[in-house]
Amino acid sequence: MVEYPLVETGLPLGVTSLSCARSAAARHGFRQAVESYGRLATDRDQPELTERWFDAHLSWASAYAVDGDETGTQEVLQEFRQQVRRYRPAKAAAWEERAAELLAHARKVREEM
Repeated sequence: MVEYPLVETGLPLGVTSLSCARSAAARHGFRQAVESYGRLATDRDQPELTERWFDAHLSWASAYAVDGDETGTQEVLQEFRQQVRRYRPAKAAAWEERAAELLAHARKVREEM
């Protein structure tokens, strides 16, 4: 199953690239993780990976926020919110709070650059 290696490479690529100010590579890695976790959680019937899928969305949105791309941030958040409402509606408020905290941190990092 190709999704596992993509997740295992996508997340570290995103984190490492973001810490090195390589925003395009970071966004690519996080997008790869979002797509792979999404397939695993939904198409491959592994709902235990849903929260990791949501976290990958927030990492992807944060990469856009650190880069100052508000349009990209909002596009990822829109997709994230749709998936949360669909797969974990009872936890939507908690996920929204987590998103706000992470994005506030990402924007602060941007200001300090």
